[in-house]
Amino acid sequence: AHGEGAEGGEPLELMPNILAQADIDAAAATKSVNAHLSPEEKQAKLTAAVEAAQRKKALSEREDEKVREKDRRESGKTMVKTKAEMDDLARKRDRDSRKKEKDDDLRHREYLRAQLVLDKAERVAKKDKERAAAGLPPLPADVPKPAPTPAPAAPMPKDPAAAAAPRVVCVPALLPVLPVGEATTLMLTNRDFLLEGFVETAAKLADNVLKNPTEDKFRHIKTSNPKVHERLIRPTGGESFLLSLGWRRAGEMLSLPADVGAQAMADAVAALSARYEAEAKAKADKEREKLRVEREASMRARTLEKDRLRAAMLADRKEIQARGPSQSIRAVGLPTNNGGLAVNRLNLEEDPEDNRPA
Repeated sequence: AHGEGAEGGEPLELMPNILAQADIDAAAATKSVNAHLSPEEKQAKLTAAVEAAQRKKALSEREDEKVREKDRRESGKTMVKTKAEMDDLARKRDRDSRKKEKDDDLRHREYLRAQLVLDKAERVAKKDKERAAAGLPPLPADVPKPAPTPAPAAPMPKDPAAAAAPRVVCVPALLPVLPVGEATTLMLTNRDFLLEGFVETAAKLADNVLKNPTEDKFRHIKTSNPKVHERLIRPTGGESFLLSLGWRRAGEMLSLPADVGAQAMADAVAALSARYEAEAKAKADKEREKLRVEREASMRARTLEKDRLRAAMLADRKEIQARGPSQSIRAVGLPTNNGGLAVNRLNLEEDPEDNRPA
């Protein structure tokens, strides 16, 4: 910025070296002490004062840099901690997912073992029935079954010594028939892909029976079929849900009696699908609401920080205005003699007539 001087009409310019107001005031206060000094001595003193001010400023900048570095490190630690927490949550979700898969596989294996016992019991019962028809005693439980042999022409006499105790067969209990509401609630504990596969297949079963009410083949499903087992039996509560709708197990087959309609099954599957979609929507809405609350809290925190910084800046501005303009930003006349601006100012104050710029 340039202007006209009050007395000499010389252009004005900002002082190139920015000095603290306290340093300039101290220099002005010592003008009477320095009146006997030569211009070179005054210049040396001014140079020393400027260097001291520069050292002070450099020290202040180093302290500020230390504070910034500390803040940067704290921010880095916070980011690392946050990332570690997110990784822990991801690992926990993976563990839970693997645990649920393991539990599903265990239930599936238990079901297969139970099916094997049932099938074995049916074969044993059939074999005992054939031996009874042939007049033979049933084999003991710990004796392996021989290959089937043709019945003899005449019944063999029974040997009392060979007679075995009544046969005991361990048959697993059938699944209880739950109410449709409880079976639906149990089905909703499955993961999404299992539940979606069950709903799709069960709806197709009901639709086939509704479209072909007299076709007997649509009322029977073989649970040992891999696809049927994967979609209808593997999900937790899948078989219980079908049993609650009128299906009955016979060995490895699930059958819907001829006197049971499929409309109730179609309605129950539709209700299950609707409830699943409603719960999925509620869960998504809950997640969105949680994100919205977190976002609003973050925005409020940023707003408060901005307001705090704005208030601090306003307080600093008021403090600067209360002190008045600093000498370091006040326009002064350019000097024409040696010694610098501060020395020229001191000379003007000591002897204005002799030291006024030409």
